Amino acid sequence: MNTKRLIIFLTLFTMIFTSCGIVSKQLPSLIPYRVGEKWGYCDTNKKIVIQPAYDEVGFFSEGLAWVKLNNKYGYINEKGEIIVSPQFDMACDFHDGLARVLVYINTVAVKYGYVDKSGKVVLNLTYDYAEDFENGLARVGVVSPIVHRT
Repeated sequence: MNTKRLIIFLTLFTMIFTSCGIVSKQLPSLIPYRVGEKWGYCDTNKKIVIQPAYDEVGFFSEGLAWVKLNNKYGYINEKGEIIVSPQFDMACDFHDGLARVLVYINTVAVKYGYVDKSGKVVLNLTYDYAEDFENGLARVGVVSPIVHRT
């Protein structure tokens, strides 16, 4: 009876984790690593590869990772070289060669745009809503101001 429950449990456990991609995913070659209050990257053996110098870091996607320094976001490569200087109020992972970035216009408004891997803004920071690119497309939106009829 206990063996039967164990087999059922292990079967369900395996199904859940493999369907979520947890078991099948490989560890990234560079892993965010914190020393004190600063973040850098280490390899899978916990050897520091990029010295902790950032306030926050993301995982590498398409060879670049977003980093936060002095309340601004930019991108570094796997050698730790700054490719896009920290200048955005938020930055996201690269998808299809483009990354979604955001700037605050004032305390309530934000604008999204997209940068390429060289840091060039390829879609201006004009969107009120934006999602990541997938298969060459991204959902974006602009909220129209409300106009009252007089």
